[in-house]
Amino acid sequence: MAKKKLSRDQKRAQKKKRQARRSQAPLDPGQRILNRLEKAGLGSHKLMRNPPGQVKMSEVLRDFVAPYWHIPDTEEAMRKLLTTALVAWNTALMPQAEQAGALDQIATALPAEAREDFYAIVREMIERKNKHFAAYDRLILDYELVDRGNDFHITVVSRMPSEDEQGAE
Repeated sequence: MAKKKLSRDQKRAQKKKRQARRSQAPLDPGQRILNRLEKAGLGSHKLMRNPPGQVKMSEVLRDFVAPYWHIPDTEEAMRKLLTTALVAWNTALMPQAEQAGALDQIATALPAEAREDFYAIVREMIERKNKHFAAYDRLILDYELVDRGNDFHITVVSRMPSEDEQGAE
């Protein structure tokens, strides 16, 4: 099927639309995360920003990865660290009997030569989560990383445990 040629006016209208989209204020990191979650089918949940009386999970995540924070020297490397940390964090929240299977499933997506290191780092992080961050039982759904030049800023979306998960009747 041949592509229909646009008139000069139609081309101008398209160009104006593109320029208008570009000139809009960029979305804040939290809104970008929420948009991604909505596209992934998780947008039907009630989302709250900084629930009263709750610690900011971005701060908890930064404290959690503090021993490793100095290692990444690029934004891509920092994303890999944070993704690995989220795997460890969320796996630590699972029943222990399910953890090995969950990690095995994730490891299949990695090159064979990277799996041993993956398991070692994730197990170390799970131990850290259980030892130092056991009081935090919020599942981390996603994060946004912003490179500020001399440091990184993290925005996190987490899920509060349901009453069933907290052991309430």
